[in-house]
Amino acid sequence: AKLSGARLGDVATYLLVKKGRFETGLLRANAYGGTVKTRLLAVSAPGGVDVKIQSGLDKVNFGQAAADLPQLARLSGTGGFQLALDGAGRTFDELLGSLTGRVNLALRQGEIGGMALADLLRRAERNPVQALRDWRQGKTAFDTLVANAGIAGGLLVLTDAQMSGQAYQLNLAGNAALRTRMLDMTALLSSTTSQLRLPFGLKGPVSAPLFELETD
Repeated sequence: AKLSGARLGDVATYLLVKKGRFETGLLRANAYGGTVKTRLLAVSAPGGVDVKIQSGLDKVNFGQAAADLPQLARLSGTGGFQLALDGAGRTFDELLGSLTGRVNLALRQGEIGGMALADLLRRAERNPVQALRDWRQGKTAFDTLVANAGIAGGLLVLTDAQMSGQAYQLNLAGNAALRTRMLDMTALLSSTTSQLRLPFGLKGPVSAPLFELETD
């Protein structure tokens, strides 16, 4: 089967439609070396529609998945993703503004494209001015990438988010508004071999956020 471009194998799925109730999901599916499970439940209610969404990926190779999902083109690594959401509303925007739940991501042995953070640290230790050049090119390899977030009232708040690799660690904090799809986050890149710390800002629309080094 294909789902939004993703190729799935050994699929077991279900669909239940009753008056005032719609439910569907993947009981099991193989995908890119791992497994996928999902569940969507929508029930009519006085306030519109009550919705529950659950999704889980386990041992999925994100680098392989990127061949079919362009939105993952800059990310590789193997790991899992968990999502659990509840919400209610008459419109899609109302639903987004009411969502509560959690999101968890854990990857290992991968890369993120579009930024060379390890090179940035090395250059900053030698010459801070030159460090500002060309760091938003290349790739950053990581040993582990972990992100945990809670969602309440349509606002996603990071509770623990960090990426670590050879001689560096990146910590991320802040929030994302699901209704407006805007990010307001800060990041701190730290060397594990020296006292060097570099602060960043991550702000703007989810589709094209600005990830900028705080040069001051």
